[in-house]
Amino acid sequence: MRDDCLDVHVLTSLAGAQRIIEARRIDYNTGRPHSAIGNQTPAAFAAAGVLAMQRGEALRYPRGFAPRPVAPQSPVGSNREQTQTPPG
Repeated sequence: MRDDCLDVHVLTSLAGAQRIIEARRIDYNTGRPHSAIGNQTPAAFAAAGVLAMQRGEALRYPRGFAPRPVAPQSPVGSNREQTQTPPG
């Protein structure tokens, strides 16, 4: 942020610094391409994700990050036989 913002502008007041920093924050979070998301802007990446979900595409988890499955449902009724004590 310092290289992109504070070292480039002469800051003469706190209000001016806040305006410059806020403009930089908005640009960084919406307009600047990010390598971690395929050099897309965050706004384009988010829009693509919303469209994919609207098309019914399932989210895919990287290996090791999938949610753990819930225990399987028990069959209808009881599958446990009553244990009988052998005579004697």
